[in-house]
Amino acid sequence: MSRRGRASIVEPATGRLLATWNRGTDIRSNVKMPKLGETVDEVLVLEWAVSVGDKVAEGDTLMTVETDKVEAELPSPVAGTVVELLVEIDDEVTVGTPVCIIET
Repeated sequence: MSRRGRASIVEPATGRLLATWNRGTDIRSNVKMPKLGETVDEVLVLEWAVSVGDKVAEGDTLMTVETDKVEAELPSPVAGTVVELLVEIDDEVTVGTPVCIIET
């Protein structure tokens, strides 16, 4: 039996929509800038560790960012292929902003 239509992934704790896709296709996940500390609301993008087309495993470093106190690496929350980078080096990015899209 074929199942058609749209499907989605929802974060159980918050009910926030994480990804949607058409059944039978790959899932595209929007990777968002996480909160890196109690007082950190914005970071500066120092460098990308990946390029469009790169395959990543869950936990691989996607980018290096700088807060007012430290440099930190942003790990990939999913395994897949990087299909789009949404921010540039030297961009100031706020928590919750999508930074890239990974197709799983």
